Amino acid sequence: MQYLPFVLLCTIASIQIYLTHGERPVLSPDRMGGFGLFSTVDKLPLRTLRIYVKETENSNYQRLRRAPELRQKKSSGELYSLISYPSDQRLQGFIDEVSSWDSLKGYRDLKVVIYKAESSILNRKTQFRIVNAIEKSLD
Repeated sequence: MQYLPFVLLCTIASIQIYLTHGERPVLSPDRMGGFGLFSTVDKLPLRTLRIYVKETENSNYQRLRRAPELRQKKSSGELYSLISYPSDQRLQGFIDEVSSWDSLKGYRDLKVVIYKAESSILNRKTQFRIVNAIEKSLD
């Protein structure tokens, strides 16, 4: 009887590890796959930063694909803290900096969005959820 708590704990741990890392993982850290709510941080490769621009008031936002300044920021690792903790204050500072980029000349509005990829267990599809977003007029 004295070993019952130990055996029970090992059994629960084994089940938890199997459900998280097994052949077909069912649990992720977001779905209580760890032993605590904050046992792991989001995997940063599942987060994406996108910049959208609008040319006129009546046009739709289009993704900005070629911005040398963004490539430079990605390669230097400067976006790591923004993507890992996209607070309103950090996003505001980032969009203020981005609005001065030469590659954005001629655009009317700017939008920065951080997405997080989430997988559904039921339909096995990946969906992107907006973590945080901010808009700014370039006029």
